[in-house]
Amino acid sequence: MTMLDRALGVPPVIEDPVTDLAGLLNNRDKRSIEHVLAAFEARFPQVTAAFVTCHSPQSIPLRGYLFWLFNRSQIVPALENGGSNRLIMIGVDPSTGTAACMVGYGLEPFLQANVIAAALADAPFEADNLAASVQQVLQHLSTALERVCDDSPRAFGLQGEPLHLIEQLKDRPFAAALAY
Repeated sequence: MTMLDRALGVPPVIEDPVTDLAGLLNNRDKRSIEHVLAAFEARFPQVTAAFVTCHSPQSIPLRGYLFWLFNRSQIVPALENGGSNRLIMIGVDPSTGTAACMVGYGLEPFLQANVIAAALADAPFEADNLAASVQQVLQHLSTALERVCDDSPRAFGLQGEPLHLIEQLKDRPFAAALAY
């Protein structure tokens, strides 16, 4: 990270939820992507989603540049560090035709690198329909997150338990996670 800081300097301002550093999006495209991100966040309210277009420096692949933006742009509040960081940031570099995705530490156990790679591989990321590509990636990630939600009760030994059991455990820390 220190080497990236030296090479890249001060990070650009990242606007939540869509940032067009590459100057690729018109207002309609930006609104369409914002709508896709908002729909994803409504489905998973504990997750934040963002989209960035950028031109990564020639010496740094998009994945490295997006990692730097993710960690240095202050898009995630300082209090949401470590496991509390549940941001999904999708980035596109139109000059290289590449896309990348970063997830916060709080999502890494649930969205492994192979799941993210498959989600990106399935989306075409064509400049004239980026909203559809973002939606396709998020749909793929939604499937993985839904699987986690479905498997969680079994992981906590609550398989087949009546739902009112969660109410009885409401004073325990993990009950808030089960309530989602």
